[in-house]
Amino acid sequence: MDLNRLQGAEATDRAQVAHSKAITQPPLSLRCDSVVVLMAVVVLPPLVEVFRQFGSELPLTTKVLIAITDFIANYKYFLLGIIALIVLVLVVLFRHPRPEKRWIESCCNSR
Repeated sequence: MDLNRLQGAEATDRAQVAHSKAITQPPLSLRCDSVVVLMAVVVLPPLVEVFRQFGSELPLTTKVLIAITDFIANYKYFLLGIIALIVLVLVVLFRHPRPEKRWIESCCNSR
């Protein structure tokens, strides 16, 4: 078998794997993030009450998790607004070319 053909086939396989990862990673990541947020908002608040009633000293990581859960529960609408604002800004930035790019194109096309 020709070495160049083998290397070309290997490069094609790597490109296909990279393409499939690029397609499957964002939805999978979104699902994982959704599960974490759902647990922080729905599952953990009742457990926090149990921990508080128990009255013992909790480990630092558990205290941090409880603080994050309280923050998400108290500021969920604010956080949703911030996320929506970030998404809106990203959509606008990617839809419209940057001003310097428009200036360069207008200078180059005027000749």
